[in-house]
Amino acid sequence: MASLDIQPEELINNLSQQLGALISENTALKMALGKQQDRIAALEAMMPEQAETPEEEPSSKKK
Repeated sequence: MASLDIQPEELINNLSQQLGALISENTALKMALGKQQDRIAALEAMMPEQAETPEEEPSSKKK
């Protein structure tokens, strides 16, 4: 049967390492998201403005 003894220092160290890894990953993801948002903003700035115009009525049929 496996021992159920918990060593607090080892548990704290393991959790600290996992937390550090998650913080690093979170930072990297935030940076990547920021770059994507910058790219989107740059592409949107390059697009011509699309003025909202009323739809044209269909032209009358020639007889």
